[in-house]
Amino acid sequence: MKLKTILFLTGCLAGPTLFPVSAANSFTFNNNNTGFKDNHRQTAAAFLTATDAFGFSEIQQGQQLNLFWQIAEGYYLYKDKIQISINDQPYTIVDMPNGNDYHDQYFGQVKIIAQQLMLSVPLAKVTPASTVRIKYQGCAAAGLCYPPITTTVITK
Repeated sequence: MKLKTILFLTGCLAGPTLFPVSAANSFTFNNNNTGFKDNHRQTAAAFLTATDAFGFSEIQQGQQLNLFWQIAEGYYLYKDKIQISINDQPYTIVDMPNGNDYHDQYFGQVKIIAQQLMLSVPLAKVTPASTVRIKYQGCAAAGLCYPPITTTVITK
């Protein structure tokens, strides 16, 4: 009886490792700058969290605040939804890439940014302990649109 129980539990634990399921298999990115190709619809459970889909990080190096997004395959950010403010004053992003044209089912014809994005915010005229707010929004090509995300950074 003990041997059967051990074999059963071993099979239950090994099964998920032998047969992994990946959300990334449901869609692919076209390298022709036209956007994404949706091969199959995903279920809600298969979508990444916003944190995993848009992998945001920041680092302040001297008088420069570098913002970085590592965007998962099959996900994208809306170019026009990326906004930065410093102490509640809008900041004009000077190094924003052009983005790719894309027809979005929610917003129509838009510019999107896929794969990764890095922006630099100069802080030479900003006092220490200033508040930098970064707002952005993105979607999964398979049909899930995330609510806007706001991240706050306090400068050093």
